[in-house]
Amino acid sequence: MDMQNKKKEVFTITEKPGADGNSKSYFVKCGVAFVNRDGSYTIKLDALPVSGVLQVRDERNFARTSEPTTAPPATTNRTHADIFGGS
Repeated sequence: MDMQNKKKEVFTITEKPGADGNSKSYFVKCGVAFVNRDGSYTIKLDALPVSGVLQVRDERNFARTSEPTTAPPATTNRTHADIFGGS
């Protein structure tokens, strides 16, 4: 079995209305899957799809072409109360 196809990505597809009135499909990554030696799959989910439908695809490899040009955001000393309100 080809080793590069052993890892898969798991998506759920959601439909949302677009600005032009037509619906658009969005792929939301919700986990990974691995092909076992016997051809079965092990699936690890980070989220559960509301629709109950999952799509398993070959893993995509994105080559980073350049480093980010902006500095990372500065850290602050915010507390839980600052973010969510309360005292």
